[in-house]
Amino acid sequence: IAIAGKNFCIIAADTRLSENYSIKSRNISKIVELSDDIYFAGSGCLSDFTELSRIFTRELDTYEWYSKRKISVDALAHFISNSLYSRRLFPYYSFSCLAGINKKGEGTLYRYDAVGSFEKSRAICLGKGEKLIQPLLDKISHMDNDESLWKADIELTSFEPIDLSYIDISVDDAISLVNKCFKSAAERELTLGDSYEIITVTSFKENNDLIDKITPTSNKGILMLEKSNTKHKPRIVIKRSFISLPSH
Repeated sequence: IAIAGKNFCIIAADTRLSENYSIKSRNISKIVELSDDIYFAGSGCLSDFTELSRIFTRELDTYEWYSKRKISVDALAHFISNSLYSRRLFPYYSFSCLAGINKKGEGTLYRYDAVGSFEKSRAICLGKGEKLIQPLLDKISHMDNDESLWKADIELTSFEPIDLSYIDISVDDAISLVNKCFKSAAERELTLGDSYEIITVTSFKENNDLIDKITPTSNKGILMLEKSNTKHKPRIVIKRSFISLPSH
């Protein structure tokens, strides 16, 4: 699950690895950090997703080494699309998404299929639980009955799509929604369960000194790692949590 807000983005994935009706592992991370504020997650074949993550991490390190700057989430989105399309004859079987903060400090999401087709979205769900969770995400993003998705000009001669880059929702409400989605889907889908990893990337338009720290905290069995990096505007705060799901 991934949600883009006005100044944040959330990406979450369960930790269960299964094949048919067999559970292979209960502690697998399906989210990879590509940059300080850009994360990549995927469903499908785990080995293909792991290889994709390794390739993108290597190419991103090479880009930053030669250019001496961080890549933007929009530029990285097009690079991933081109990389997947180059393998269209023998594709990686992984349906993935990219989440991060753009140059304006807004949450940004992109979703991909196996051959590189991609789109910018406000709320994404991938994997076996997509049919259960995506309708809830469409509800908060008003994709089901939003009549303002298209606006006409004065002369009614053309239509222009409205910016759908993020959802007008608070961070706490988005985290609560993700928690409800995982709990309800775990009740009905065998391949989803055990626990889920959730990463929240929040942007603050402040000008503070450089802070780069990782602070572990524990609250009711929830492990949280907080990382703050304020070298440039806007200030980025990243929180990573592992939350257990009810066992059945």
